[in-house]
Amino acid sequence: KTIERTFVEAAGGMGSKDYETGLTAFIEAAKDAYDDGIMVPALNLELSMCGQNTAGRPLQPDEIDLRTVWLSLVYLTLERVG
Repeated sequence: KTIERTFVEAAGGMGSKDYETGLTAFIEAAKDAYDDGIMVPALNLELSMCGQNTAGRPLQPDEIDLRTVWLSLVYLTLERVG
């Protein structure tokens, strides 16, 4: 999943150029899911079942929470902007 990969890139690169690149790619991937009509809870379920461990390990609960916050912020922004 692109969302999984880009989240790991952005979250792992906070404070560096990788953060900006990863976050931009994460927002684009989240926008694609939004445009496809996939809601955040369904997207989180799909991500939890995808089995892709881009970080080389399962994400920790706080990382999953952070990803959910980021997804929610992207979705809320897209709803506001229309």
